[in-house]
Amino acid sequence: MHLIAPTLVGNEHARQYLRLLIERETARGSFLFVGPEGVGKRAVARAFGRALQCAATPDRRPCGTCGLCRAWNHGTNPDALIVRRAADHAAIRLEQIRPTANGTTPAQDTVHRRLQLRSVVGPRQVVIIEDADRLNDAAASALLKTLEEPRGDTILILTTSALDAVPRTVRSRCTLVYFHRVPTAVIRDALRLERRLTTPERELIASLADGRPDIAHDLAHSPERLAGELDAFATLLRTLQGSTQRPFGLSEAVLPTDRKASGPVATATFRRLALIVHDVLMVTTGAPSLIRLKRFRVALERLAAGLPEQPLHQLADFVSTLPALLDQNVSPKNILDRFTNQFAAHAHPR
Repeated sequence: MHLIAPTLVGNEHARQYLRLLIERETARGSFLFVGPEGVGKRAVARAFGRALQCAATPDRRPCGTCGLCRAWNHGTNPDALIVRRAADHAAIRLEQIRPTANGTTPAQDTVHRRLQLRSVVGPRQVVIIEDADRLNDAAASALLKTLEEPRGDTILILTTSALDAVPRTVRSRCTLVYFHRVPTAVIRDALRLERRLTTPERELIASLADGRPDIAHDLAHSPERLAGELDAFATLLRTLQGSTQRPFGLSEAVLPTDRKASGPVATATFRRLALIVHDVLMVTTGAPSLIRLKRFRVALERLAAGLPEQPLHQLADFVSTLPALLDQNVSPKNILDRFTNQFAAHAHPR
């Protein structure tokens, strides 16, 4: 697959495997793309889907210029369906997998109905289901028959950032393709294509992305988003500094009043906290050259001065579990309060 999307950076092992399937024309059945949020799974899924339908020769797919590729880019390909959780629902529902009597999803936009149809303009039907860990029980059950007996001209591509949350019956019927965080240097090199960015800006964005090309792409193309990201880190550092006096300050500082909007904000906050804890640990262990948030070095050193090394290792382990707590329906406020209390328990009051 050619590098036709800015988020197709790194994870060459996964892309090479998919490229070989395209060139040998041996892609069959269902795939489950597994990896952390923001590492490019969705971008690769779309590129793979385009390549499966592209009219170019196998070694040039996806070409990005044929009618089928352009239809993908404009969201008008009649042989492609992308299924995702609705913003106002916690899960992917049964009505999105098969038509239901009271469902609001049009029948032609359900997975079952789409895969019953013969392709209209391309060689096959492609369905992408994003965040398959969000399938509710009824939706997962309805999907099983399709996964067990896929028609030869149909391909399903599922993505997830939480493999354990995908029903075992679903993941056992898919070919798993793993994605990982991308080295900062690789992201920084990819950002050289953004001519308008200065070298310090590329370095900053690559560090803030923390191995996630999707985030690097967003920050590189939105000065407002970059400014907001820096403000968010500054707020977290400032709030953690005062955590011994305000043990609930973190959730109060970052979470919106609208509970429905709390989940995405909390997820971004967990990512930032992991980066902060990493950098504080680097300072504490005498490796300040390895910190990623170099712009905030003074604030990081101030935090590190009040934290012994061993509890920081425990805190690093704990912060890695925060996304899983959110998947278990623990409220974002409770999760952040737990983190703040653990942090404050080890910090020296000032």
